[in-house]
Amino acid sequence: MFIAHLPAGYLITQLYLKRQCFSFAEQHRAWLVGVGLFASVLPDVDLLYFYWFDQRQHNHHSYWTHTPVFWLAIFLLPCVVVWITKQKLLLTTIVVLLMNVMLHLLLDSIAAEILWLYPVVKQSFGLVEVPAQFAWWPLNFLLHWSFMLEVLIVGTALYQLKRQYSLKYQTVNIQS
Repeated sequence: MFIAHLPAGYLITQLYLKRQCFSFAEQHRAWLVGVGLFASVLPDVDLLYFYWFDQRQHNHHSYWTHTPVFWLAIFLLPCVVVWITKQKLLLTTIVVLLMNVMLHLLLDSIAAEILWLYPVVKQSFGLVEVPAQFAWWPLNFLLHWSFMLEVLIVGTALYQLKRQYSLKYQTVNIQS
């Protein structure tokens, strides 16, 4: 994925917050959306290592930041502690973080491979393989059919964002 991680994070976070059985104040909703956006690109922090230290020797999807077990291990204890203490905002923050990280890995699995079963099985899994036809590697992805899925996700997020703010603007005008 190139351009769809942030928009997909926005969409899934908004959907999750809409389906919650309890509501949050506007500033808490904004916080949770920000957390979702941050987490939607968090696994790609490994790109810093990929370019600065690894000199592009290994596919960054093979790093530990792109393994579900790493993220599950990080979030398991905080999730249990917060669930026991019944802190709704903190629990929702952790759920939004984990949900967006896992969505990132799922989206990466469409046109790349992820170590979903690591460390039990050291095999990567992906939906399709993007053939290397062009010397400039991004062109291989931009011209692949899977990029249309990214465009669809971006378009849906833009539509949802426009719809949300136009409804909010109408509500403000009605109350004025």
